[in-house]
Amino acid sequence: MDADTAENKPVLSVITPAYNRAHLLDRAYDSLCAQSEPPLEWIIVDDGSTDGTAEKVEDFIKSGPFPVHYVYQENQGKHVAFNQAVRLAEGEFLVCLDSDDWFSEGSFASQVSLMKSYTSNPMICGVIGVSKRPDGTVIGKAFPEEGLIDSAQALGQIAPGDKAIVYKTEILKRFPFPGFHGELFVPQSAILNRMFQSGYLFVSTNTALQIIEYQEGGMTDTVLRNRINSLNSTLQYHFEMSLMKFPMKLRLRAQSNLVRFSLHKLGVAKFLIYGITMLPAVVIGALFYARDKIAGRSK
Repeated sequence: MDADTAENKPVLSVITPAYNRAHLLDRAYDSLCAQSEPPLEWIIVDDGSTDGTAEKVEDFIKSGPFPVHYVYQENQGKHVAFNQAVRLAEGEFLVCLDSDDWFSEGSFASQVSLMKSYTSNPMICGVIGVSKRPDGTVIGKAFPEEGLIDSAQALGQIAPGDKAIVYKTEILKRFPFPGFHGELFVPQSAILNRMFQSGYLFVSTNTALQIIEYQEGGMTDTVLRNRINSLNSTLQYHFEMSLMKFPMKLRLRAQSNLVRFSLHKLGVAKFLIYGITMLPAVVIGALFYARDKIAGRSK
């Protein structure tokens, strides 16, 4: 392979977790075909659809100008489908395109160009760009200035709203979504928090990478119900948030949500009983801790 060919070789894997969205996949597919730089591959993980998604993807496999891979799993949630797709991805870079979204024209070229400019820095794990609605308006807020982002807390404060993320695949593979059997929801920021805690950085850009059209009954539309139906994952997420090096205001919010969703899980009576019975354990644990510190100083 000569240098020019290697330079122009596709490097971007696109992954799409899909659940009963066969009627919307054509739009995503058309946006991939319209890019000036084709993806290396499109990996679609079907999370137990019953609407003909498999047949729709078969058409893409037969006619697509790039490789399309289809994987079926029993309904286990988007986070499990995401993990499955990431394990299979072979591109140097990876972006997740939800089944009801599509890429803006020319976004691949800008994504790949940005990522290639940071490949030499091992601590930069991806690029975060703004997303837009079909009418062209930015979802949430644009970044006040483009540059390095070092925490999910900073991201949420300076530019709230859904963002498009392009990852270095090798790094993303080290941070799969956590989860519990039988639960279908884990917040996306669960893996972002773990990346930031490990010292990785993202680069922000106000270049629009994708277009989002929220669907009635979709995950964004049902976020509270999803959290309540996946209480173990929700509690784990807020517990991790409460221990992170965030400002007190954010840690207090995480701790408050721990109480909130513990009440959902245990009920008021069991929660109060648990809290009361924990008081002696807190006192005894503190005494043991003090003894450990004294014993450590005496050595």
